[in-house]
Amino acid sequence: MNNYALEIIGLTKRYKGFCLKNIDLRVETGTVVGLIGHNGAGKSTLIKSVLGLVKKDEGNILLPCVPNYTSGQDKRKFCGYIPETLTFYEWMKVGKLIRFISRYYDSWDDQLCQQLLKRYELDPSKAIKVLSNGMRAKLALIISLSHRPPILLLDEPTSGLDPNMKYNFLQELRHIIKDGTTRAVIISSHILGEIEQVANRVAILKNGVKTFDETVDSLLKKWSKISFDASDPRTLNLPPEYVIRELNSGHQMVVVRYDDTAEIVNWLRYQGATGICVTPPNLHEVYAQVSQLESHEAREEGVAGFHEYLRYSQF
Repeated sequence: MNNYALEIIGLTKRYKGFCLKNIDLRVETGTVVGLIGHNGAGKSTLIKSVLGLVKKDEGNILLPCVPNYTSGQDKRKFCGYIPETLTFYEWMKVGKLIRFISRYYDSWDDQLCQQLLKRYELDPSKAIKVLSNGMRAKLALIISLSHRPPILLLDEPTSGLDPNMKYNFLQELRHIIKDGTTRAVIISSHILGEIEQVANRVAILKNGVKTFDETVDSLLKKWSKISFDASDPRTLNLPPEYVIRELNSGHQMVVVRYDDTAEIVNWLRYQGATGICVTPPNLHEVYAQVSQLESHEAREEGVAGFHEYLRYSQF
């Protein structure tokens, strides 16, 4: 039996010059989904469509984790949301804004709210108009968590936070998923290291289309990172889909399919590369390579030709 907290089925939203196309995304209870993609890929449109902030053209949004939920109910009552751009009533003080917003949620937990205010060092007597970007981000986090929503939809939620606050927020996400307070999270971020820290799954959007949807572990296991030294990396003849990148240390690296690792290592040795080391890649490195694959029109031809060359090479 499926144990979904959120189901996005056939979601389509059309704009002039852009279309979010037939998105299926089923988020199991206890799961954090990292939503990644370049600017304009459709991440914010997807999140806003789920919330009903923009009117979808096709598809269904289901909340199986909410007892007796009907499609006519306001999903925002059951979802914590942090938008990419924060907007508050500038003339209010923090405490007054919180009291104003709390009346909208039947599940508002004032004790939790006070704990979060203390944890994030935000003074309720502060006027919103004098808050820094980082303090505004903290306020958005507190509001989104204080009604203990079963679903969290977070669009670049750590933007403006200092490293310590980012760490605390990511720890908070782990905690609320572990204790069952929140059933599922979708988090969009350009900082893939953050996604890798908290997400069980990743979904990649490109030009409004979902191109990947799988667990972080299974995605990373499909790839290897090969670091090496070469006097002139431009002379190394690798398949055109594999891009050599410079490491901070001045060495080179390439991310390759796990099944290609042994052949690529042997080929690099044959071409004079030294100091070859194979290690697991991180999510940022894999995403860069996946993006390269998607943009390479001759990908299959290039790999087939490379393997054919290896069979007849003497090295």
